[in-house]
Amino acid sequence: MADQYNQRLDRLKRLAEASKPITYGRLLESLFNLKGVSLPVIHMVFDMQTLLIQNITDNCKDVWGWTKEEMEWRDITEMIHPDDLAESVSLADESIIVEGKTINSYKNRHINKAGNVVYLKWVTTETFNYQTLCIIQQISKEQFDEQ
Repeated sequence: MADQYNQRLDRLKRLAEASKPITYGRLLESLFNLKGVSLPVIHMVFDMQTLLIQNITDNCKDVWGWTKEEMEWRDITEMIHPDDLAESVSLADESIIVEGKTINSYKNRHINKAGNVVYLKWVTTETFNYQTLCIIQQISKEQFDEQ
């Protein structure tokens, strides 16, 4: 199963580089529909205009406590820790929409379903039509505190 995931991810990268949004979209959809694969990271697509999560991998429950169905169409800002909200939204607006840059190793805190703080590291990039592809990894508090 992990080989299937890696093969699809490699194809996704090649297609993204070739700027084929229709095929890229279909491949991205297949990446989100992998069943029985334990992913070390979470993949998410959200809309930068509405801030609604459009798609997310099933393993989101491991971090946030909500199922994929509960997470989709939820406002991403509802889960960002209040102390990180302004910086997170500002950074996303400035870097993704205005400059079109990829954010590498961006960290912030979220609040999960149980009300606990979770520490996350993000890599995001705008794909097309204000959709933002995110690769998210849960990290420790110690990793979060590192500069």
